[in-house]
Amino acid sequence: MATVSPTSPATVPGLGSLPTDAVSYSDLYARWERGNWRATELDFSEDARQWREDFSEFERQAALWNYGLFFWGEDAVADNLSPYIDAAPLEEQKYFLATQQVDEARHAVFFKRFMHEVCGIGDGSMSSGLSAIKPQLTPGFRKIFDRLDRMADELRADRSRSQLAAAVTLYHVLIEASLAQPGQHFICSYLEERDQLPAFRAGMAVRLRLVIHGQVVRG
Repeated sequence: MATVSPTSPATVPGLGSLPTDAVSYSDLYARWERGNWRATELDFSEDARQWREDFSEFERQAALWNYGLFFWGEDAVADNLSPYIDAAPLEEQKYFLATQQVDEARHAVFFKRFMHEVCGIGDGSMSSGLSAIKPQLTPGFRKIFDRLDRMADELRADRSRSQLAAAVTLYHVLIEASLAQPGQHFICSYLEERDQLPAFRAGMAVRLRLVIHGQVVRG
């Protein structure tokens, strides 16, 4: 089964209909609590069968490249969110950003499991999976995430509002909203149309809902 129940995301009643300035960080924290899911409970057995039997070699290579970029990105943002939490001026913002870091770590575990259990990448450890996909990273992708590493260091040294605004713009606006969301929409629609990779598709759908709700007031 590909279901993530009983902890599938649930929307806070009325949250989606509220204007942006009426949604507080406490609202989003409550939404996060209601929307927790477990990346370790997904059953990838059908995905693995389809990967072996239904995907062509070209499709496997294209998917590995695409999904590998997501895997690398999830790990990178999980590693780099701590200074964002430290720099946030309000306690409510710190708590909400802490949930973001938890989510990114969960997404990295999700992709690591898929890469290993379905695609045969790595030995099951995070480090081996990341090492295996590193050669697939494009120069532009490396440049963006190298900048995220430097931005985290800059934010640790300077927690000013202006530096935090620059960091939020890089992560939440450029990386998450401009790069990850469109790519995820494409992956979800492609797999949905073909009814492929049910467990992977379920996890990606959960991630997409969390990202869309979380983008309401981040930054």
